[in-house]
Amino acid sequence: ELAGVRPGFRPDGRSFARALEGSRWRGPPGVLLEYVGDPHLPRWWAVRTRDLVYIETADGTRELYDLTGRLGPADPYQLDNRADHRRYRAAQERLAALLEELRSANAGRR
Repeated sequence: ELAGVRPGFRPDGRSFARALEGSRWRGPPGVLLEYVGDPHLPRWWAVRTRDLVYIETADGTRELYDLTGRLGPADPYQLDNRADHRRYRAAQERLAALLEELRSANAGRR
């Protein structure tokens, strides 16, 4: 978009060009991350917000990290999984729903 070029396909994601140009831009509530897996790590999906990251793996594991200390001690290196901690219950439910919403929307683009 910044270069004035239009691709011959529908781009995956949204343009940040207005934000880079200094205009006020409101992005999505979270960013979908996905890893297809390999023989050593299972497939996983995550949603990243400004403060938190929530991950679900194909084997059923759930992880939640408080990057900025929004609800507890800051964990920017994602070392302390807070999934299922009482203090994070509402945040985990909200992020799980957002992850499902983003995954569904992304599946419709394929």
